Amino acid sequence: MKTLGTSLAVTALLLSAGGALAQSGPADLPEPLRGLTLTDLHDRRNNDDERRISARMAGGAELRVEYNRDGSLEEVETDHSGAIPAVLLQRILPAALIGAQEYGQMARVIEVEFDEGEIQVEGLAEDGAQIELTAGTDGRIFAYEREIDRDARRAMAEAPAREALAKLGYTNPEGGEERDGLRLFTATNPYGERVSVRIDGQGRVTREEAAR
Repeated sequence: MKTLGTSLAVTALLLSAGGALAQSGPADLPEPLRGLTLTDLHDRRNNDDERRISARMAGGAELRVEYNRDGSLEEVETDHSGAIPAVLLQRILPAALIGAQEYGQMARVIEVEFDEGEIQVEGLAEDGAQIELTAGTDGRIFAYEREIDRDARRAMAEAPAREALAKLGYTNPEGGEERDGLRLFTATNPYGERVSVRIDGQGRVTREEAAR
């Protein structure tokens, strides 16, 4: 039979070996995670008092959530085969970001990171392309990148590429050089900013950044 002293000693040993590890109940979880269908739930704090939560989602993929020591959300991610639940994304991301055309190109969001006033989102499109975007806390996107297989790229002709840019709200395009199956322009985006923009053979913007 275990004595009380033995039980206390074992507990102290576990707590000293890298933070408290526990099975959290729904009431113990941070607000954004409550109500989600999660199993195999683990909740711990590391030596810096940062909270680390992991669990299995309905499809079997792992969900990993990290909080800073001040309680602010740092990162949410899952496996490439999984997807962060839409209801969780709605709770942690600005509505303006979720409603953006660039965000809508992602069939599955697999990572969200919050860093010094920026929100970085990574996801996958229906065709397997990897999409990364960076936005402010107000949801306004200021960096966007779409990576696809270069071998499958065929550049759109310059005139149709200019028309595609216009349909997406870009004005005053200059340039039009072809590179690696893309058309490169300098144009004014829908927010009135002068940007360098790349457009693929399907008329999609694959990258936008501030013009130099």
